Formats: sequence, C-alpha cells, structure tokens
Amino acid sequence: AVWRSAVGGILTALVLAPIYWDETLWFGAGVALTVFVTWHGMIATKRVPWMPGFVVGVASVQWILAPWAAYHLPPVPTAVALVLSPAEYFSYAVPATYALAIGLFLPLRRLGKRAPPRIIGRIDRQRLVRTLDAMLVVGLAARLLLAPIATGSFRLPVLLISEFAWVGGLGAMLIEARGWRGRIIGLLIIEGIFGAAGGVFAELVLWSIYLTLLYLFAMRVKRTRIVVIALTAIVGVLTLNGIKASFREEIYGSNLSALARGALAVDYFTGMLREPTKIFAQDNLSYNITRLDQGSIIGRVMYWTPSREPFAGGETVATAVYASLVPRILVPNKYVAGGSVNYPRFTGLQLVGSTSINLSFAGELYANFGRTGGIISMFIVGILLGNLFGLFVRWSRHSVLWWAWLPYVMLSAVSAEGGLGETLNQVVKSGVVMIAVIMLVPAWEALRPQFGIRRKRQTIVPGRA
Repeated sequence: AVWRSAVGGILTALVLAPIYWDETLWFGAGVALTVFVTWHGMIATKRVPWMPGFVVGVASVQWILAPWAAYHLPPVPTAVALVLSPAEYFSYAVPATYALAIGLFLPLRRLGKRAPPRIIGRIDRQRLVRTLDAMLVVGLAARLLLAPIATGSFRLPVLLISEFAWVGGLGAMLIEARGWRGRIIGLLIIEGIFGAAGGVFAELVLWSIYLTLLYLFAMRVKRTRIVVIALTAIVGVLTLNGIKASFREEIYGSNLSALARGALAVDYFTGMLREPTKIFAQDNLSYNITRLDQGSIIGRVMYWTPSREPFAGGETVATAVYASLVPRILVPNKYVAGGSVNYPRFTGLQLVGSTSINLSFAGELYANFGRTGGIISMFIVGILLGNLFGLFVRWSRHSVLWWAWLPYVMLSAVSAEGGLGETLNQVVKSGVVMIAVIMLVPAWEALRPQFGIRRKRQTIVPGRA
C-alpha cells in the first residue's frame, strides 16, 4: 500500500509537471506528498482512524496546494499579500511538510504491521452506555449554561467538560449502542447551532473531521464511498466558506436567538447548494483559497523575520511549554491563544478587533529557528505527535473505546493554522482530564490496565465494536 501510494504520487507530479516546471520543482514534490497521503489514507483508515494522514493532508492543502492556487488566482481584498516568490516560499514549506510527515509516520512504522483488533474489552455494557449518555448530557449542559459566562481561567475547564459530549457520542458509535446515529446527528445539529450563534464554525468542522475518521474506521467504509464522502465534504467546505461573509453581516448586531441564527445559516447553506454555479464561481473559489491559504502568513513570517524582527531562538516554544504546564489561575497573564502576540510580532501586521490568526507550526518554528532549524523542528513536532497517536494505537489493542478519547486529546492537532501554544496546552490539559475520568468513573474501568492498574471485577460482554 505504501509503495503504490508513493508511485501514484510521483506519477501525478510528473503528469502535472508542465504547470510548475518553470517556477519551482518543489511544488511537484508537494503534489507527490499530497497524493501519497490521500491514497495511503484511504487504505489505512480501515485499520485505524488515520489521524496522522489527515494532519499531513491538511498541512499539504494549507501550506502547499492553496498557496500555489493563491499565486495564480485573482486575490480577494482581505488576503495577506504574497511577498515571496513561489521558488523561495516552497523551498521551505515543502521540506517542512515532508519533515512533519516523516516525523509522524516514523514512530508508527512497526505498529502499522499489525492492525489493532476490534474488541470492546471487558465491560459492563449497560453501565457504560449510561455513562456515555451522562457524559453527553453533562457536556451539552456545560456548553449551554456555563460556556457563555465562563471567563479567564475558567474557560478551558468549561470547554473540556463540554467536550465530554463528543466522547459520549463517539463512544456510543464505536460500541454500536442502540440509537447512536441519533446521538451523533443531535450533536452535529447542536454544534451547528452554537457555531451559527457566533458566526464561527471551526468547532463544527474539527469535530466533523474526527467523526468522519472514526466513522470510516468503525463502519469499514469502502474506498468508493470514501471518495463520495470526500467530494461531499469538499462541496460542503466551499459552500460554508461561501456563505460566511453574508451570514455574519446579517447576524452581527441583530437580536436573533441562537435557534433563529441556526435556521438562517441553514437557509444560506441550502440556498447556495441549490445554485451550484455559485459554489464553483471564481470569486467563491478565490475566497476559499484565501481562507485555506496559510502560506501567505508563513511567507510573511519569512519576509519579516529576521530582517525586521530577530529570530526568537526558541522563546515561543518555551512559552508554549510553560503555558501548557501551569494553570492560568496561578498565572493569569500567561500566553493567550489566538495569535494576538506572535502574529503582529513576526509578520509586522496587526490583527483587527477579535480576529484570531496564528502563524501555524511551520511559521512559528521558522520565526524561532530559521529555515533549517524550522525544518528540523517540524520533524521533532511530527515525532511527538506520532508517538502520542501511537499510544492510542497500542491502547486500542485492548479496547476500541480508546478511539473515543482520541479527538478529545488531539482535537487541535489536525489544524494547520494554530500555534504551538494552543495545541500543546489543549493536548496536556485534556490528557490529564482523560486520565482522571478513566481512573475515577467505574464504567471506564476496562481502560485502566493500560495505566498498570488491574480490574477488581471483570464482565465479558460479547459483541463487536
């Protein structure tokens, strides 16, 4: 599978060579990598929820394919100016993406030789289902009642509790509990309403990604259906981005309730779907490219650093580690997610209002260590993420329920836009909460042996996951 995917990527790059040969051969290498991870991912997803492939795929789109399109399509007025030549930009972005991919896949090489068995493990099924439903209810209650009023050091704890809802829903899907489809559809609808209430759909997109990965794995979806799902997702993203600007203009400053905003978002979305020519119109494609293009920001970092701002020399990396280990209640003024500090410092551009934009791993590591150091650091980041995913692969050999916790711990890892601080903070804090729940809640007793703790009572429940 690996060799077929690699050959397919190389052949695709050769076929497309005329469109990039005169500008930079680095783009051809990026095309080969993108095709490789896509092809290989369709094969691997039947064995495990292939998050590493999706991470590299998203990075390839946002750091390679979208920037290439941005160089050749008419820019939209809000786009960050492309300040580097394609040859200069891709000579860093493509090796950095390869370094991330190699780092991610390397720790999984041996694990991939034997797919984890699809077993639920020794559980009290009724108690587990009740616990999963309780997590779903508690999570939604926290999202509805506490999230709107949580501020400062309480925002992250409330967020982590609210995300229990997805652990409950995904766990129900993995053990095929009665009515699991209704739970999942309900979660998607509620997530969509919350997104429409604020005009920000990032959470909906991230959870939909992980839901799709786990669904493809749990239901053993055939490759032809995977292609259909992928094409549907592409149309969905193009449509969602296409309606955002108009939708936000209408809801900002209005007194519409969250439900009314959700209904309005559905009207906008379905209305655009009924006119597919608008979805694929040049202005909508250009806007989508701008939304996906992280290369313009990385290029701006390369332009600004170190000519106007010295390399940080690991400063932001140390800040990210410190922020992930120390609770905000103890250090109220520690690193704040959203790029409010790093973005203007390393690009020379100011964020407007409450806009949240960060440098991405590739941009931030370049700002710290330069071209060579950034590529090496990307490899290290890949190694760390690969080993973390490898833990879930090993643990899932004992129970498929471990996959319900994967999105909870690694939710932000699939995004190619965030900074080190956001991702590391989310991984560490959510990992601690996951361990606490498994250790304290009786229904999760089946997962405790992976922490070296034996079960006092064992009940084997037949059935497949």
